[in-house]
Amino acid sequence: MGRAKLTKNSIIVFAATFVSSLATFIFQIMMGRAMTLDNFGQLSALFSIQMIISIVVGALILLYTRHTARFWSLDEKGKTRGLYSNAWKTCGAIGAACAVVISVTSVFWSAKLHINSFASVVAISVLIAAYFLQSVPLAFVRGLQKFHLLGAGLGTAGVLKLLLGAFIIYTGVTVSGAIFAVIVAVLLSIAVMHATLWPWIKEAESAETGLKGKEMFSYAFTAMAGTFLPTFFINADMILIRSLFPSELSGYYAVFMVIGKMIFLCGSVVTVALFPAAVSEDAAGGKKGNELVFHAMILILIGGGAVVAASFLYPAQLLEILFNKTDGQIALLLPWYGLFVLAVALIYMEAHQCLARRQYGFLWLAGAAAVAQVAGIYHFSYSLGAVIKFQAALFWAVVTIRFLSVLIEGRQNAAHAVKK
Repeated sequence: MGRAKLTKNSIIVFAATFVSSLATFIFQIMMGRAMTLDNFGQLSALFSIQMIISIVVGALILLYTRHTARFWSLDEKGKTRGLYSNAWKTCGAIGAACAVVISVTSVFWSAKLHINSFASVVAISVLIAAYFLQSVPLAFVRGLQKFHLLGAGLGTAGVLKLLLGAFIIYTGVTVSGAIFAVIVAVLLSIAVMHATLWPWIKEAESAETGLKGKEMFSYAFTAMAGTFLPTFFINADMILIRSLFPSELSGYYAVFMVIGKMIFLCGSVVTVALFPAAVSEDAAGGKKGNELVFHAMILILIGGGAVVAASFLYPAQLLEILFNKTDGQIALLLPWYGLFVLAVALIYMEAHQCLARRQYGFLWLAGAAAVAQVAGIYHFSYSLGAVIKFQAALFWAVVTIRFLSVLIEGRQNAAHAVKK
């Protein structure tokens, strides 16, 4: 891929991701303003469960993207079509199994999370299955490098999500109704991307891919391990807090999460845009790997830092304007939550850069942080403020350790080059 094409594709992916994330953010603000704190806490807890399970979805996307790109570049269109058919069957089966497991096991966890509607559990189960199906066209759009189709699918879904959000607020918002709006939007994005992909894929007769199950499982497991931890950091906390704190406090934490997603968005879009460059540099020898990391850190700190600064200056006003929620003491915790998410955004970027450069040592540090986070939330469960400040301190410590290790690594490489 030439530099011009790489830049063009990165811009398109950046724009598509930004539009989709912006629509999600506005949708959640709409729900937060229309719902009670308890209901919004329920919705956020269910979405957090979905996000953690979507780690498997992300691994499947990376898996099928990789093989699609390889088959297409070798002009093996029959194998591409065969892979497309197999992907639908595999992802559909996994999605259906996850939906059944979530619904059946809800008797063990729904009361703990204060989920008082089985319809909401069924709705989130269907949404999880829909996201597994969506992974198929998403992977093939990327593998075929038809990134404009990605924008069309995600953009259309974003607009529909907002329209349906307004409709369910008008008719009487419920937790299951809000999830239903997202389900319809996801299904529409699947239909749009499949309809536009099919003309390219149907050109050849379906052929055997020749891929071995062990090879595919190994790659999917590695990708899942690399993307699991950052997603866990900003979703497992909501589930734990929902079970440990009163409904009103967990509802405020859910409100914090929406603002935090603005910060995390900075990390995710920078990662999507820069990840191909990291892969290219690794293929060329990785001479500028550390420079790329520092550049990405600066971009995230500028974008995410602006949101954190606003939360320091106007915490109560942000809650009032965006969610029509007022509590001066709770609002003072918002900046600390923002710092926590900003650190996780940096970790998210670095985890992907390590995957791109095939350096997996950092994942051990992130794994230790996940264990410490869970233990810390339980230990400080006497105070929501103590939990949030602990998470901020923990993950900035992780960022600092990683930053220093990258500096040391860079100096060692430079010294080694001089000796040569």
